[in-house]
Formats: sequence, C-alpha cells, structure tokens
Amino acid sequence: MKKRISLKEYFLYIILKILFRISNIFPVLILVWQGKILGTLLYHLDRKHRKIAYKNLRMCLAPYKSLSEIKSILKKNFQNFGMSLMEIFIIPKINKEYIQRNIEIQGLEYLNETLKQRKGAILLGIHMGSWEICFAVAGTLGLPFYILAEKQRRFPLLDRFLNQLRMSKGVKVIYAGEARQAINILKGANILGLVFDHGIKEGLPLEFFGHISRIPTLAMRLALDTKVAVIPGYVIRKGFIKHKIVLLPPLKIRDTNNRKEDLIYNLKQTNRIFEACIKENPSDYLWFYKRFKYNQDRTVLFLEDNKAGHLRQLDALGKIIKDVAIRKGLLVKIERIKIDFKNKLSKNLQIMGVGLARKSQCRECLWCLKNFLNKESFLKISSTYADIVVSCGSSLAGINFVVSSLNAAKSIVIMRPSILSTKRFDLVIAPFHDGLAFRKNILVLDGALTYIDERTLEESKEKIKSLIKKDFPFYIGLLIGGDTKDFKLKKEIVLKVIEQIMRFCEENNCGILLTTSRRTSKEIEILLKDKLENFSHLGLLIIANEKNYPFAVEGILALSKFAVVSPESISMITEAVSAKKYVLIFKDKIFNRRHKLFLKHFLEKKYIYLVEPQEIEKTIKEIILKSPPIPTLNDQEKIAKAIEEIL
Repeated sequence: MKKRISLKEYFLYIILKILFRISNIFPVLILVWQGKILGTLLYHLDRKHRKIAYKNLRMCLAPYKSLSEIKSILKKNFQNFGMSLMEIFIIPKINKEYIQRNIEIQGLEYLNETLKQRKGAILLGIHMGSWEICFAVAGTLGLPFYILAEKQRRFPLLDRFLNQLRMSKGVKVIYAGEARQAINILKGANILGLVFDHGIKEGLPLEFFGHISRIPTLAMRLALDTKVAVIPGYVIRKGFIKHKIVLLPPLKIRDTNNRKEDLIYNLKQTNRIFEACIKENPSDYLWFYKRFKYNQDRTVLFLEDNKAGHLRQLDALGKIIKDVAIRKGLLVKIERIKIDFKNKLSKNLQIMGVGLARKSQCRECLWCLKNFLNKESFLKISSTYADIVVSCGSSLAGINFVVSSLNAAKSIVIMRPSILSTKRFDLVIAPFHDGLAFRKNILVLDGALTYIDERTLEESKEKIKSLIKKDFPFYIGLLIGGDTKDFKLKKEIVLKVIEQIMRFCEENNCGILLTTSRRTSKEIEILLKDKLENFSHLGLLIIANEKNYPFAVEGILALSKFAVVSPESISMITEAVSAKKYVLIFKDKIFNRRHKLFLKHFLEKKYIYLVEPQEIEKTIKEIILKSPPIPTLNDQEKIAKAIEEIL
C-alpha cells in the first residue's frame, strides 16, 4: 500500500526545490559558509542529536581523546554536517573542472584496474564526510556506478529529491531488498556502492571500537557470491570546499567452505580498517547516526568510596546485573573507579555544587570534578566511558550525577542520595528504613542490597569446608561486627553471647563457625581467641583483620542452621536473612534512628529474633522445639526486574 504523503513533508519538499533554484545564483563558497552557520546553529539548538553524538564520541574515543578534544570534535562535526547538507545543492555544478580544482582522489587506480579486467567491484563506505559529493564525482567521471540505498519510506518525496540529484550525474539507484539485481549489477562489471555502518538489529555481533555492535553482512555476502573486489573508501574535508576521496586497497577476502567463519573474518578486518579511518579523522564521521543504537554490550561503572559495606552492596548489584544481562543476551563489562576527594570539605562542597545544576550543564562543565577530586580520580573518570553509572552511599551521589551526565549514561544510586532529589537518577535502590516515598524510579528494599542465592551458598560452602577444624551434626554461625560512627560493640555483651552459645554447643553436640569484620576492635578479637581457640566445639574462627576470606560470610551461612549476628551491621543481618536461616540478633544500645527502624521492620516481618544476650540459648531451644517457618526475603527478584528495564 502506497504511503500517503503528509502535508508537512510536501511543504518541506517545496522549500527544498525553491532553495535548490535559489542556490544556483550563489557561489559555492557562500553556500558552504551558510552550511557552516547552519551546523553551528544545530550544535547549539539540537540538543537531542548533540547528546547522541557526544555519547557516541565518548563511547569510542574516551580512551584516546581528552574531554576538551571531544568537545572540539563535536562542534566541528556539526559544522561539517551543515556544510555537507548545503553541498547537496552544488551537485549540478560539479564537473571535471570542479573536481580537478577542489577534490583530491586517492586510490582511483584500484577501481580502474578492476574495471579493466571487466569485473565488478563493491565500493564499501561509511557515513563519513560529504558522501553525496562522492556519488556526484563517480557519475561525472563516467564510472558505471550504482548506489544501494535504504528507501526512505517515511519521506518518499525527499527520497525522490535526493535520487533525482544523484541520477542527474549519471549515478543509478537501487534499493535494499533487491539482492538479485545487486548480483546482476556486479556480474555486469559495474561498481556498487554500499554503506557498511548501518545501525540495524540484524547482522553479526562483532567488536567495533571495543563495543559489540550489529554489523551488516550484505556487502560480504555479495562479495562471496560474486567473487568481486571489495574496496573500502571514505571522504574527508580538507578545506572549506575541498575534499579528499580515499579508496583503499581491495580487501583480501577469505573464501573457504565455512561461510559463517568467512563472514566473521572479513567483517572483523573491515571493522579494523574503518576504526583507523575514524580515529584519524573523527570530526568527519556522522556521530549522531544510529550506528550504536543496537549495541549488544553495556559498560557499567562502579564508583567506590572504599567502605566495606558499600563495596559488598556494589558487588551484589554487579552479580544481579550480570545475571539479568545473560538472560537478555547482553555482554556486561564492569569498570571500577575509587573516588578520592581532596579533603572532607571538598566532599561536602561537591554535592552542594551540583544541587541546582542540570545534566547538560554538568556535561559541559566538570568544574567540580576537577577541583574537588584528586588528579588520579579525575583522569580515570575522564578516560572511562559508561552506559550505566552506579554508586553506593550519599557521599558519591553528586559524583554519580556528574559522571552519568558526562557519558549521557543511566544512573543508579544505592541508598538515599543525600540532599539531591531522587528524580535526578534513573533508579534509586534504597532500604525501607531510608524512608523514601514510593515512586516509579525508586525501588524500596526490606533490607540492604545483597546477593545470596543457592549457587553462591553452595560454592562458598565448598570453599570454607577445607578450613573447618572439626565436623559436627550442625553449626551455629556467629557474625561479629564492630564499631561504627553511632555504635560501639561492647566486650561484655560479646562475652555473654559467646558463653551462651558455648554452653548450648556442649549440651547439643554442635559446632561454632565465627567470623569477625574489619571493624571489630582489638579487645574483642583477643576475647574471642581466648574463649574459643581451645574450645572443643569450635569449627572455625576467622579474625578478618588478620586473614580475611571473601567467601567467609556466605560459607558460614551455608553450613549453619542458626545465624547469630551483632546488631549494628544491616548488610550482615540482611545476608543472614537472605540465606534462609533462623537469624538471632543480640540486643545492644542503638542510637541511630534509621537503624532502629530497620530492626523494627525486620522484627515485624518475622525475619529476625531480637533477643537479650543472656536469652540466646533459651531462644535457640524454643526455635528447635517449635520449628517455625522461615520467611523469604524477595529483594533480589525486585532488583532484577528493575535492572532489566535499565539494561
């Protein structure tokens, strides 16, 4: 069914025809100068495409170009595009004399040699430079040139306008989908021009600028079917109205009995060639084209503050992201940057500085990163591209906002983002006790973000078994934390807990598996050693500050029937609950209001037993007697669903 032409398109078509007529009275220099002004206006006004182009530039060139260089390339790129648009109107003026004055052609001998042998050739190009000039040159020089183009179904009149211009110079146009005609053209000793960098959902997923992109296979399939030469080419601007057309030596096409492997090999070598061309002439490439729209990979950047609890939550989210990516058929690469502020004042000033800023302002500025971060952190951020930026804790929320702006990336913050509005982030993952209102971009968890599943527990169990001194019918796991800003773990409380459990183990022939944390004080470490090192029912004692095992907590939880946890660590308590164990929290004085809310919430949900230190033995016996069901914490499923939308 023929598409009905809209009034808007018809009006635009009439304007183009009028402009085309008027342009004949202007010198070429004036037209191209107007194009540069048009490109500059587009750079400032077309925020949508500027954002896309900037993101693509960062994606491909962040490791090679500084931020100032990328900004310069971006502006020049828009100006070049505007000039190329206006050069469409000078196509009728292109003749052999114009070519001799303004257009340098390198490598034309490769095409001539192929035509002398009465063979066809595929001229393989990319969206680079003024390609309409290239078509006009081919027609003017009398080359038997065909273009295989995508039919602009949304804009048939504009499609007709462009094709009329092309055909006026002797170039013929066929459309994608006409494969049989393309084969006949090549067998008839003609040149067929194809674009190699279409942004498509089909094609083979291969690496391009370090990212997995869908690469069109049509050119290589035609080459393998017809045995013709494939000549890569591109156009670059060498002055205001001067251009250079570069034709590279024909590709060495591999043609064996393995069609798929041949396609992959040939496409890979072509990718490498065009990567080098773009790196050398970045301002000539059409960066806001949909080339990377269907990439099959994601780069996730973790911003780290080196706090153990925050790192564990980041690790947990990383595992969930990888699980979701596998289900979606995506490749995920996780980068990590440790964020170091110059001083404590810088940390506070940075988040205050971005409080009223827009993302577009932060992308263009970066003043706060330069002035408040140490040099190493800033340079690492500058040279690292990310599709998704993740941070944990309030102190890095401001950095997340700026870095996600810098890369036009999606942003995820774990925990309340300090004074910044939650609306500034794509996803906020916060525990219930943070007290955030339910919104579309806010995911409220019962506890801290953790990753405990059957596979993790089983793997950790196998690792920790080799460390256990003595086997018992069942174990009680002890997770002992330590001091925080609002809490001090008391030696006398820990002593009561240990004595209660030691007595229970002796009476019931079970063992103790215990690990401390890096926050555990020296005096409590000494106490634990004195009481337990020679205890006959000790299965394992890990002093984290002496030798830490990354699998210790998960391994202990996997082997234990009961988990006894100190009250200050929200992460450890959530992990114990996620492992589907009976979890006992021994009481101690908690001053933090949010922490009290967390314990109250878990108690109401019946995830934990909050008991006095001297009541631990009695509570364990009651649980054994009654065998109550263990409630399931479903936070991981909620997180996975939210991440699926982000990816």
